[in-house]
Amino acid sequence: MDALIEFLTHPWFLYPAITVISVSLIAVLSAWKSRAPDDTLFLACLRWVNKQHVRWIHSLERPQQDPLPATGSGILVANHRSGLDPTAILSQTNRVIRFLIAKEYYEIFFLKPIFTRIRLIPVNRNGNDLSAVKQSLKALKNDEFIGLFPSGGIQDASESSAGDTESNDSQTEDEMKHGAALLALKTGAPIYPVYVEGTPNFGSVLLAFFFPSKSRIHFGKPFTLPQPQAKAPSKEELEQGTIKIQRAIREASPQEATAKLSPA
Repeated sequence: MDALIEFLTHPWFLYPAITVISVSLIAVLSAWKSRAPDDTLFLACLRWVNKQHVRWIHSLERPQQDPLPATGSGILVANHRSGLDPTAILSQTNRVIRFLIAKEYYEIFFLKPIFTRIRLIPVNRNGNDLSAVKQSLKALKNDEFIGLFPSGGIQDASESSAGDTESNDSQTEDEMKHGAALLALKTGAPIYPVYVEGTPNFGSVLLAFFFPSKSRIHFGKPFTLPQPQAKAPSKEELEQGTIKIQRAIREASPQEATAKLSPA
C-alpha cells in the first residue's frame, strides 16, 4: 500500500495526471457551455470533440449562422466522397441528424454504443430494409432530421465532377437510391441538399478521419417534392424525385453556382 501511495504521489506521475484531469475538465465545461439546446452531456462532449477534429485536421470552420432550422423535420441529402462526410456535416449545425448507416458498420462492437446513443439508423446495403424505412418515417413525424447519401457507398471523386451534367444524371438513373425520395414523398418533409467538397476521398473510413484536408460543406436551397397522386408513390414519381434530389446536390456546389453566373 505504501508503495502504491508513493507511486501515485511521485512527481513524474502526479503532474501529468493533474494536467490531463485539468484539461479534460476544461474540455467538458467548454462542451457544456457551447451545447445545443437538446444535447445531453455525452452528446455535447461528442459534438465538441468533433468540432475540434474537423477544425484542426480538416480546416473546416463552423458557419456563424446554423444552416438548418432549429425545429421541424427535414431530410438532408449529400454526395458521398469520404467516411468523414457525416461528421463534417454534423459539425456545421446544432441539429441532431440521424444518418442512415450501413449495418455492418453499425454493428462494430466498440462503436455500436456510440452509434446507439446518437441514434443512427442501421440499414442493409441491399436496400430491402423495412425496419430502417419505418424508423426514418417515425423520426420525420416526430420533427427530427434524417441524413442520407443517395449514391449509397463512397464515390470515387475522379469519376465525375459537380459540373459534369451528363455523368451525374446517368449516375442518378443507374446508381442513385430512391430512399430519400420515398421518405420525402410519404411525409412531405423538406429536403436540404448538401455538397461535400475536399474531404479525403479514400475507401478507408479510418484513413479519411486522420488524413489532413481542406474540407468544405455547401448547403443548397431546401425544397419539397410534389405529393404523390396515390397513397404509395409510383415508380415514376420515385425516379423523378431522385433525379431532382441529385440535381439539387450538384447545384449546391460552388462550381455549379459559378457556371450559372458565367456567360454562355
